[in-house]
Amino acid sequence: MPSENRSARIFYGWWVIVAGFVVLAVGAGIWTGFGVFFKPLLEEFGGSRRGMALIISIGMVLWALGQFAAGAMLNRFGPRKVIAIGVGVMGLGALLSSRVSSVGGLLGTYGFIVGAGTGFATMNSVAVLVSRWFVKKRGMALGLTIAGFNAGQFLLIPLTQVLVGAVGWRGAFLIWAGVLWVIVLPLVAGLVRDDPERMGLHPDNAAEAETEREEPIATRVEWIPQGVVREALGDRAFWLLFVSYVGCGFTDFTLYVHLPIFATGLGLGEQTAANAVGLIGGLSIIGVIGMGALADRIGYRAPLTLSYGIRCVGMILLTLTAGKTMLFVAITIYGVFHMATTPLTPGMAAALYGRQPLGILYGYLLLGHSLGALLGPYVAGAVFDWTGRYEMAFLLTAVILAGASACCAMIKAGERD
Repeated sequence: MPSENRSARIFYGWWVIVAGFVVLAVGAGIWTGFGVFFKPLLEEFGGSRRGMALIISIGMVLWALGQFAAGAMLNRFGPRKVIAIGVGVMGLGALLSSRVSSVGGLLGTYGFIVGAGTGFATMNSVAVLVSRWFVKKRGMALGLTIAGFNAGQFLLIPLTQVLVGAVGWRGAFLIWAGVLWVIVLPLVAGLVRDDPERMGLHPDNAAEAETEREEPIATRVEWIPQGVVREALGDRAFWLLFVSYVGCGFTDFTLYVHLPIFATGLGLGEQTAANAVGLIGGLSIIGVIGMGALADRIGYRAPLTLSYGIRCVGMILLTLTAGKTMLFVAITIYGVFHMATTPLTPGMAAALYGRQPLGILYGYLLLGHSLGALLGPYVAGAVFDWTGRYEMAFLLTAVILAGASACCAMIKAGERD
């Protein structure tokens, strides 16, 4: 067990980042890797792409509800318990998914159970956890932690394809259940601590005199907006951030679900297609860490605006893709900034409104992300079923990203960076 006092050589907040990194990496592997299962599920159960994509779309509703519930409960029960519950539920959903015999069964086990567990365990809970441990270095700390999500995409989505090829999609789900219960759950219990104050420490390992004064973190479950949360919900800046995050979710899950099968339609092998999705996650590590560090220096508005703008360019290039070379050019340009908005969005919320209400505020923002994620895969599947091609779906996504960039540019300066 790492030392827990301030005189320790390594500030305990960095161990918290390690735990958050692993939770997000494995969460990314099981949640965003659904596209790898898409083709074998269609082969076994039949149906349309729109219908199969509905599993992840419905799952996003549960993911959103999980994120929102976590945001309301984080202050009362602490991130450690909330994350542990989510990891346990994810493992249960993966186990049950290995036993289903119909699309309807998978909708229940993966869409409902894995979706809800992932919502409890991942973005909101981990972002709030890390934001409690870091203030002055919050952008970099969030970037390093959320890079775990990118690392999971980079490493675990291709690994999932290997597992599907070796032991089938049922075996792959079973292995994921074991990883969640045997590795991730004990790690959360052993490393995660809810906040530095309970350990006699302060954010950033600063002395008490150097620490920003904020209201004590409340310990009640807040389902009804109050105080700063209510003020934020009436603030134009919050809703601009919300709308931009809708665009983020729309893009993210359109690609997670449809890019592998789009790539195989270009003549790529299934493993190469899975590697293409993984590459997006790997490249995103650059943008997540780099943009987080940049935000610590110049604020969050410009990095958010730039990130959405370059993602828009990448999606436009994807509409022009007719072969392997152009596909990887588009992925490279898009990929660097793919997840950069994920640490920047809660960072902007914390800068605008403080860390005390961040759990519930980020829960609201994740509802926006989930709304986009719900619509994206379904709309893209419907467009393909209608036209037999993906170009119109990708072009629509580019337009939405341009709008997200414009929303971020309109957020007024004045945040507490």
